[in-house]
Amino acid sequence: MRLIVVDWEAALAQSQAGRALDALERNERREARATLDALKAALEAEEAELTALKDTLPRADFDERVRDFDQRVRRARRSAQEISASLQSRFSAAREALRGLALPELQAVMAELDADVALDARRVLAASPERDATEALVDRLDAAHPAQRALELLPPPEAAAAPGGGAP
Repeated sequence: MRLIVVDWEAALAQSQAGRALDALERNERREARATLDALKAALEAEEAELTALKDTLPRADFDERVRDFDQRVRRARRSAQEISASLQSRFSAAREALRGLALPELQAVMAELDADVALDARRVLAASPERDATEALVDRLDAAHPAQRALELLPPPEAAAAPGGGAP
């Protein structure tokens, strides 16, 4: 019986599609952070304005403004949580889709190397370096699923946010 060892997670992360997904996620998280930071700054400015108006407005008017402001803050917090959850869901679904695409490539590597079994390197105590087929798997993934494929793996924001949304 011929065995090979593959660092499955490293192969996925080092592949062109895996690296492209990481870059897309970093960019989307940076954009989301910028949007949320701008919203936070606007709410902080409004809070400062409310504080300044506390002694000049009639109590009922001030209390109404505070209630309205509190509702906007709650919506903003909820929105921030939803944005974060949506990003997490979308990129998890894309990585799961990449795993699905990688399995046939692993099977092809096994066939090329006449291997009967592929073991995950993270679960193997020791193996000869010549048994490591991680690089071969990365090469096959890159040939079959280049970086541009990452966009196809990523569900649209609506699909990830909808109940039952996620992987295509």
